Amino acid sequence: MKQYVIIGFVFLSFNILSAQTYSGKIIDGATSAPLEFASLALLQRADSALVAGAVTDSLGRFSIAAKEGDYLLKVSFLGYKTQFINVQNADIGEVTLLPDETVL
Repeated sequence: MKQYVIIGFVFLSFNILSAQTYSGKIIDGATSAPLEFASLALLQRADSALVAGAVTDSLGRFSIAAKEGDYLLKVSFLGYKTQFINVQNADIGEVTLLPDETVL
């Protein structure tokens, strides 16, 4: 029984070690103010499958925990143009959303 528990902990630790936290900030392109409650979706680049999601806090910051991989970040907010960002590293930096003037 002890062997199974030890093997389980070993596999769990490998899973934790391969986790990555992707973070950044979303700002309004017109006013440079942080966008609160913007929606984020981390997608697999190969098939656009949803890996994880998040919303920004009151300062426009976000953090998404996921395994390392080849991802796209979809950023959307009502009244703004949706952006897709190639995720190159864990620090995504500032993402600027531009107002969508076609929305009535």
